[in-house]
Amino acid sequence: MREWLGGGFLLLQRFSKAILTPLMVLPFFIFAEALVNWCTTFSSAAPFVALYLPLIFAIGVAAEFAEDNVVHASIGAVAFFVIGVNESALLSGVSPVGAVHGIVAGICSAVICNKFRNMRVPSYLMFFEGPRFALFLTILVSIPVNILMWPVIGYFGMLGTESWHILRTHHAIGAFIYGVVNRLTLPIGLHHIVNNFVCFQMGDFEGSRGEFGRFVAGDDMSGFFMGGMFPIAMFGLPAAALAMFLTFERKKRKNVVCVFGYAIVLAVVTGITEPIECIFMYVSPFLYFAHAFLTGVSCYITSYFHVRAAFGFAAGFVDCFFGAAFTDNISVIYIVGCMMFVVYFFVFFLFIKLFKVELSESPTKRILRSLPTLTKRNEKDRRRAEQYMKALGGSGNLKELDACTTRLRLTVYDVSLVNNNAILETGALGVNRLGSNYVQIVIGDGVEGVLKAMNHIWEYDKI
Repeated sequence: MREWLGGGFLLLQRFSKAILTPLMVLPFFIFAEALVNWCTTFSSAAPFVALYLPLIFAIGVAAEFAEDNVVHASIGAVAFFVIGVNESALLSGVSPVGAVHGIVAGICSAVICNKFRNMRVPSYLMFFEGPRFALFLTILVSIPVNILMWPVIGYFGMLGTESWHILRTHHAIGAFIYGVVNRLTLPIGLHHIVNNFVCFQMGDFEGSRGEFGRFVAGDDMSGFFMGGMFPIAMFGLPAAALAMFLTFERKKRKNVVCVFGYAIVLAVVTGITEPIECIFMYVSPFLYFAHAFLTGVSCYITSYFHVRAAFGFAAGFVDCFFGAAFTDNISVIYIVGCMMFVVYFFVFFLFIKLFKVELSESPTKRILRSLPTLTKRNEKDRRRAEQYMKALGGSGNLKELDACTTRLRLTVYDVSLVNNNAILETGALGVNRLGSNYVQIVIGDGVEGVLKAMNHIWEYDKI
């Protein structure tokens, strides 16, 4: 039972990463829309979200789940998706449902490619051997499967539409729930699934789905869920970081000022908040639950006062600046942000002082050791990778090695060989053990460099 649950969780982890990759195009969309508002000679990019984002989901999901021949799996996903769209025109009352359709196309294409990529055929059909056979089969299978899957896909579309109808008159409550759940699922890396449903599936407006899609399509009843994230990233968590910094003894502050300064700037400018959250996430669960609750409160207040906003990457100043031209009541974001600054500061400062929460052995020190300089980044990554590999039980204990934006996602043969303390001493922000074979190492910024170095070591040790 434990193994089954662990395998299911690993699948959710991969799915979460797969739907994150296509979202990397959204910052460019926000920038393009800002250009439209600044210069009328540019055409709006709004149709992109409704027409092409589901297709990008199909490619991204297929690329993530394909074990080999990623190109063939991605092409198959495109063909699967396009055939489904054309078939939908023949089915009365049935229409594509955005991201879900793209995700289904990507998964089906990847499964077929993984199963039949080594298929052998008679010599006179040699052209269709191997991955080309899988691609050809994907196209054939997509015709009946699309028809059979439409009720299932349609159910998710109905679920998104119905959930929006329920929350339409109570959007502030829905925003509160979204804010809380979004933060509570962050420690296990599943918040991207929550974001995907809310931002790209929930609700329907002239063929555009989700908070983001409907917002850029001009729906007046969209954009209420995402606005509350800006006050947290730009004001709330930086205040929490300042409060934690001030709880250190004066003689120790000079040792951690770089850590907190780096984390605050990153949160304010880009909206990436994990370096701050990881400082207290593993030290005080109460503070993290309070943070999740306050995130919900921020979303509730901004939604209640009809703040309509969207972000392409994260709720930082960059997105707020470029999205200002098509954000309603943007001044409320800064007002609520000032409120959150005060609340976060006193909640964190008083709780740490009253309950004597010890931060000196928290990830604060380890972040300082993990910050590389630009000139020594490759060497730093290599050393950290070697130390991680040793702490994980060596290359022979690794089964799968992957990463998302801020953390390594690993499958090991024997989790008892994993040394948590050694990993933390290397500079990791936290370690999560999921089941008997799955480990997450939260690194924060720079995870790609460490992953690349670990892959080099892993491949070398296989020789």
